[in-house]
Amino acid sequence: MQQRTAAMRYFALLALANIDESRANKLQAFLDKSNGWDENLPHTVAERLRVSAKEVTSAFQRVGRSFDELPEDTEIVHRDKPEFSSLLRETRDCPEFLFCRGNIDLLSKPTVAVVGTRKASTEGKQRGQKLSALLAKAGIVVASGLAKGVDRAAHSGALQAGGDTISVIGTPLHRSYPPEHKDLQTTIAEEGLVVSQFAPAFPVRRWFFPKRNAVMSGISAATVVIEASETSGAVIQAKQCLRQGRMLFLPESLVNNTNFQWPRKLLRFPKAHAFSSVSELLDMINETVDLTRSNRDDSEPRSIAKVFHQIWISDVR
Repeated sequence: MQQRTAAMRYFALLALANIDESRANKLQAFLDKSNGWDENLPHTVAERLRVSAKEVTSAFQRVGRSFDELPEDTEIVHRDKPEFSSLLRETRDCPEFLFCRGNIDLLSKPTVAVVGTRKASTEGKQRGQKLSALLAKAGIVVASGLAKGVDRAAHSGALQAGGDTISVIGTPLHRSYPPEHKDLQTTIAEEGLVVSQFAPAFPVRRWFFPKRNAVMSGISAATVVIEASETSGAVIQAKQCLRQGRMLFLPESLVNNTNFQWPRKLLRFPKAHAFSSVSELLDMINETVDLTRSNRDDSEPRSIAKVFHQIWISDVR
């Protein structure tokens, strides 16, 4: 309840600050320092933001009512709490709060994001699904964005393998996009984890999705882009991944595609790597991610390299 109250306060300030996170954060810090969360709050905030006290009261009431739309099992986690992703906390893209449904412990497990275009080819979807299944069997959490195409294939591959998956969505938790993925979102909330940084008080906006990509990259030790055109959101995540100092992996089929320039440009960065086969990719991931699986019956770490020899999977050419 305490984090819920803190979140409602923060997002009310954010609404009053026209979703300017810097202004909202400064005002929140001022109120915390000056013990401004009292009966004079509407007037204090109104004076700082140059709005009326009535507008302040209305914003707080509106945000409070909107939180009632969240699913009952929603957990709200502040960035300072231990259950928050430590990797995400290190980034400048770190949001103040995460709204979560499902197994929140997944935020502390080794995670690899598998993403790509919504208009994926049949081969691309197969690659995403197979790779995600293999990662899941090795104890790696597969993160993706619940979009059509590669994202759906990644989530499905992890779930079908009996592994863990995190869906980082670009809408508040009580909404689904695309609408036809509502059932998948529910399944992931039951068997994995659904994460959103967006409060229910705000209408969905296009720029929510690039912000979502930054959080997805932020919780992940690495990002694999299966397929993506120049305008795909996966390219945005690839750039954010490198800016955050994380590993980026691109199939050579994408790098060698003369229709796109972005893969070759990003490969100039030290942490960007091309791979010619799944086995090569898994070897590289094995070197950069802690693959110890804490929920196994025995204590032996299980590397992706060992799993690879036990599971049939076609090369990514």
